Amino acid sequence: MNELPSKFHIEDNDIFPKFTFGELSKLSITSQQLYLWSAPIDLVERYQFYLNQLLTFNAISLEKQVFYNCTLPRFGSMCQYEIIYYHSNHSSLYEIIRDYYLSYEYNSTNFTC
Repeated sequence: MNELPSKFHIEDNDIFPKFTFGELSKLSITSQQLYLWSAPIDLVERYQFYLNQLLTFNAISLEKQVFYNCTLPRFGSMCQYEIIYYHSNHSSLYEIIRDYYLSYEYNSTNFTC
């Protein structure tokens, strides 16, 4: 997945608020909160690593890492994806996906050649 940014151009936008790791830390935001906000898991892991390294020199390089606070049904590292199957009662990306698959249950069929 690391190769995607080089293959596809994703434009930076000012529609969604964005925060650096340093700003999130000052606001006492936890990595669990980022996870619950449907942040990409690799970003959540980097943020937790940043929090663990706060008192070391390594934290300086991650301090400017940016988190885009997407609003449902948008998600992705820069809010570049959107799920069409969305109702206002959904509070997370997980709920959207779960409800979709509950509504459209997979029925396997036996195919023969």
